[in-house]
Amino acid sequence: MQAALRRIAVSILFGTLLASCGGGAPAPTPTPTPTPTPPLPSEPYAIPAGLWRPASAQLPASGNYVYTESDTDDWIGQGLSYKYTDTNALLTVKAAGIGVSVEVKAVERWSGVIALPNTLSALQAGYFQHVTHVSNNPAGGVLDWGGEARGCGKVSGWVIIDKVTIVNNIVTELDLRFEQRCGISAAATRAYVHWTLANVMALVPASPSPIPPGAWRADPAAVPASGSYLYLSGVQDANNRILERLYTRSTANMWLSGFEGRMLLDIKGDQAWQVEFQTMDALKRLEPGYYPDLKYHYRHNPLAGGLAAKGESPPCFGMAGWVIIDAVTYSGTEVTALDMRFEQTCNGLNPLRGQIRWRAGETPVIAGPVNPPPAQLWQLPASFVPPAGNYIYLSSDTGFYVTPFSKALPLTTVIHMNENRIPAREAFTVRSDGYEVMFVSIEGLARMVPGYYAGLKDMTQLNPTRGGFELSGNGIGCFRSHSWVVIDHATYVERELTSIDLRFEMTCDPTRDIMRGAIHWVKPPLLQGKP
Repeated sequence: MQAALRRIAVSILFGTLLASCGGGAPAPTPTPTPTPTPPLPSEPYAIPAGLWRPASAQLPASGNYVYTESDTDDWIGQGLSYKYTDTNALLTVKAAGIGVSVEVKAVERWSGVIALPNTLSALQAGYFQHVTHVSNNPAGGVLDWGGEARGCGKVSGWVIIDKVTIVNNIVTELDLRFEQRCGISAAATRAYVHWTLANVMALVPASPSPIPPGAWRADPAAVPASGSYLYLSGVQDANNRILERLYTRSTANMWLSGFEGRMLLDIKGDQAWQVEFQTMDALKRLEPGYYPDLKYHYRHNPLAGGLAAKGESPPCFGMAGWVIIDAVTYSGTEVTALDMRFEQTCNGLNPLRGQIRWRAGETPVIAGPVNPPPAQLWQLPASFVPPAGNYIYLSSDTGFYVTPFSKALPLTTVIHMNENRIPAREAFTVRSDGYEVMFVSIEGLARMVPGYYAGLKDMTQLNPTRGGFELSGNGIGCFRSHSWVVIDHATYVERELTSIDLRFEMTCDPTRDIMRGAIHWVKPPLLQGKP
């Protein structure tokens, strides 16, 4: 720039001299040469003294690590410090060309991208002070660090590469540090990364530990001697009672799936439960052994694994737990047999313990309804005179309405549905005068079988091994309900339901209101054989 200014000054001076000597016409004032943009700092990007570096006491003595700290008002770090090593986190560092990516997977998740000025062709040691977010003009370099659902849209700061070793175009050693500010904030996140390929190659893949003697196991008297089951101890229900639960194939639908070290058990019974377990990332299958120090499955450390048992208990925060796999068998990628125990503690409170036995290929035992039904169950009043034709009778004396009522109504709509699937399931719905009654039979029964169906819930809480029942309309609606149904009579022509007589009682929670009723239906002969 000084040379350009000197050229401009000489030109002006020379023109002035010519004019004063009468030498020709006055020279025009020259157009100044544009001032060039100063180039970015050239190599070696000298590293100034005094910039942030963590104290040696804060850093591990060996191995790969990522250390971060932040100011109180920093958006990314929230004023906290973290130290991650190969023993408590999965550290991934990738380098190519002038770029570096860093990823930390522990209970927390962090990641960052760093790129040197685009005038360079490879990583090199140095101080790079013109870095910005990748979405801005990245000519001076890129810095973008974030995690835990927090990131920066605009960035200022610097990057220092203290050491980089490249062998045959492969980065084998890297030490870098940076300081990042979001937007116009003066608060910053700072980080130091130490990584060598030799440390990566020396890592021993994580694996389960030996099973500790004396670890919790369900009392043999509390679980079946054979067959698949889920047993739970320490269940906290909605009324804060501590209970035990047992689910088998005859009392609940059970599914177990597994994929690359992940196991999911689904239970659909009187309550719904899911048990998820994820091994450490290094394992691609479940293996026998002890898996300690587990955190919530969706926030687990990939070096340890994760666990989540979810159901009727309150949401789990601050989860800690363990899993023991006593035995596991595969056929290809399918888990065909599994014996597993676990413990899950939330906020240090009463632990939830569970034991799983799974055997694929079992045929569920379908209990069916109780027949004959218990004699004490509600029946139509002796004084009731049935109307001609099909009808529904409804009665309530406990508060469904301001005054008790009972009435018989003609049926306007009847829907019988035989679900063509395996296992089979029958559904029967009637409508009249704004009311709707729906009954779903036990899964696996191909017909409406006469008998007593107990412990029925509404369709949102239906237990497939029991069936379900629901009554609604004209202001009747339960937050939750439990019911029983008795089928006194049912006839079929092949697979077509042609007549049915059933009665029911439904209790609404939490008001304890009770509705009772009966349905009589015969399909007209002219409609038989038609849907």
